[in-house]
Amino acid sequence: MAKIELAYSEEINDIVDAIEANELWMDGVLTDKKAFECIDEKCSAKITCRNMDTFAHSRKMMPHFIYASRDNMHSDMCEVYREFEEKEKETNKNETKNKAKHIGTKVCFHMIRPENHRNTMRTNTKIESEIKVTKAEARRKYLDTKERKSNYYWLNSMISYYVKSFVEKKTDIDSIEVDFGKGKKYIYKLNSFFKRISNEQEKTDKDKMNYVYYGKGILYSRDDGGYDIVYKEKFEDSDKK
Repeated sequence: MAKIELAYSEEINDIVDAIEANELWMDGVLTDKKAFECIDEKCSAKITCRNMDTFAHSRKMMPHFIYASRDNMHSDMCEVYREFEEKEKETNKNETKNKAKHIGTKVCFHMIRPENHRNTMRTNTKIESEIKVTKAEARRKYLDTKERKSNYYWLNSMISYYVKSFVEKKTDIDSIEVDFGKGKKYIYKLNSFFKRISNEQEKTDKDKMNYVYYGKGILYSRDDGGYDIVYKEKFEDSDKK
């Protein structure tokens, strides 16, 4: 069964990945996890974004797309499904020769909230014919370029992206573009952007702003509803907590 990386959102007339859908649900932009379908304009396969309407602390699996029904799969004319099948055959052939090739995933993480996250009250007053044109345009735009960079704003989304890449053993080819605002953007491979504290030497205050450090620690709840973290791990050649 074809894996679903992207889906067309009927609520915002745009193509998103599952982690983006979860962000937009948290921001009040998306409300219906079943209002998705295949991104090919010639395909009407209905899609559900499982765990879209959940918070990270309350779920066992990350948000992901599934087919809404086994009776409503991709159409025979669906280019997305056809291309997936071709890639699967090529991958299997390469794996047989021990030369499997993977194309890295790219996302953009915004330190400043993106424009599409600010519109928490969206209304659609277009007539049905205009909506259909919008759907076709959004789908064709993706199919023509074959490239789309997902946009994240919530820290949980960036972590989910890293965990997914880590499980798939692709942190050396998957990348992230960090948008610090005011035109400052830097691209990192995930294996260089996420740094295990115990494997790193202590950095300067400036360096600490450019990476995500992680390790084992203890969380302490605060009276104001927030929390503090005390890490058990230490930087190499450092006794600092």
